[in-house]
Amino acid sequence: MMLLTIIFCFFILLIFFFFKKFSSLVNTYDVPNERKLHKEKVSLAGGVYIFVCIYFYLILALIFHIPNTEIFFNLTTVYLNFFIISLMFFLIGFFDDKKNLSPNIKITLFFILILSLVSIDPNLNVKLLRFSFIEKKILLQNFSVIFTIFSIFIFINALNMYDGSNGQLGIYVMVFILYLSFKSGSLIILNLVLPIIFFIYLNIKNITFAGNAGSYFLGFLLSYIVLKIYNNQGDTLTSDEIVLMMFYPVLDLVRLVFYRAINNKSPLSADRNHIHHILQEKNYNNKQIQLILCSIIVLPMIIYEFTKFNIILFFLLNAFFYYIIVSKKFIFLK
Repeated sequence: MMLLTIIFCFFILLIFFFFKKFSSLVNTYDVPNERKLHKEKVSLAGGVYIFVCIYFYLILALIFHIPNTEIFFNLTTVYLNFFIISLMFFLIGFFDDKKNLSPNIKITLFFILILSLVSIDPNLNVKLLRFSFIEKKILLQNFSVIFTIFSIFIFINALNMYDGSNGQLGIYVMVFILYLSFKSGSLIILNLVLPIIFFIYLNIKNITFAGNAGSYFLGFLLSYIVLKIYNNQGDTLTSDEIVLMMFYPVLDLVRLVFYRAINNKSPLSADRNHIHHILQEKNYNNKQIQLILCSIIVLPMIIYEFTKFNIILFFLLNAFFYYIIVSKKFIFLK
């Protein structure tokens, strides 16, 4: 495991130190417009960097036969299915960054890919819901496949919409991976945080963005790992803990979909009504925005893990803080 980590770190650092050259090879940029704060085009090679590093790591994990790797990734039809589907999500995002694909095309492709995934690997299907506050388990039966497909689809799009200000996506993904590693006790998952840390640095420095390529790939990867842990490691994760992890991106997605529907806009249309946009309008700088968003995500997880208090209270607190922010009544730090 140590040798794997050393090789992985060397690979990450190699690209990191030559990122300017790497970025020019990728040759994809985010061009500023009236919705964006940056005034010059910024490289979108960050998502490619994350994808290449994590793919390299997964291949190494198979070569080194790391124990418990087969729980998540195994050299079978199921594993090849994961590799192909995740590659397709990355490529869709990459071409979307290049050409701005139609929302309808992306939605169709997403559903086809997710349906293919769960058809080949039925162990991903959520067959029952386990909650921490009740002993009874809810069997999904015939709704299992539909529930799983929509869960993956919603989270991928929620994570994509959550990517807005510098550091926002990277910090959230880092927290997500650390929590998953803590809950599952898996060093395999923990090492995935390494390229994310270097990406956060590049992103905060405004050197690169993750782009759709990075957010689509990460959304799919995190969904896949969560489902593997949930379905294969007993009571490691409960359904409500997963909701707590995904709370803010998904809630922001749901709010935006309803807001745009009410205003006769496409659910996937772009605007400046995301949670980070609202904080920007309140004249918070980026450091303050990341501190606020990180705090409202991390603190409920930490407090819950140490107290095991009724998790419904944490949902209510999260919903309250979210309402305070999006209702534009947030005055903290002012």
